[in-house]
Amino acid sequence: MSHPPRADVARTFESFRSVLRLICHTTGLNTATCEQTADDVTVLAQEGFLKAVDLQLFDEAGGHKLCAASFTVSEEASGRESHPPGYNLWPHTPRGRLETILTYTSTWMELPPEEKQRFESTLKTSWNPTELDTDHSDMNEVGERLYGSNGYGLHQRVYIAAPISYDEDEDDDHYEDEDE
Repeated sequence: MSHPPRADVARTFESFRSVLRLICHTTGLNTATCEQTADDVTVLAQEGFLKAVDLQLFDEAGGHKLCAASFTVSEEASGRESHPPGYNLWPHTPRGRLETILTYTSTWMELPPEEKQRFESTLKTSWNPTELDTDHSDMNEVGERLYGSNGYGLHQRVYIAAPISYDEDEDDDHYEDEDE
């Protein structure tokens, strides 16, 4: 299968850029960093190196994931309706942390190390391996969107942290008298 035209990829990833801008704005995080991220992600997608992108917002302490958005690339999105951006009003977390996790295509993985290094030197951000989980099974999916152009698409799923629930049978204030 041939790679889609760069213009279609760029149009599709303008939607990603809009989503990322809105997330950075509503969270109070650094918008310049968001622009650099969007630039790099777009270039990677245009070269056919990007399989998926995952955004994860962590609280100020960094231990609790508040929101996440997964974007999966599809080169077979024809016949599906493109949506306007949505589900991106994330909580104001100016001291939080927004992590971007990239999943690369086999095309990228098969490149010789020197070609990867040459390409990476053109990017605005240093992309490093991560141990962050992109499964989000511990979160609630709240919506999805499709962005596309001429059969090239980007499928977005948005997640929020599951509310803390307490089992009514596990009442910490209840003590059973062992003598009874």
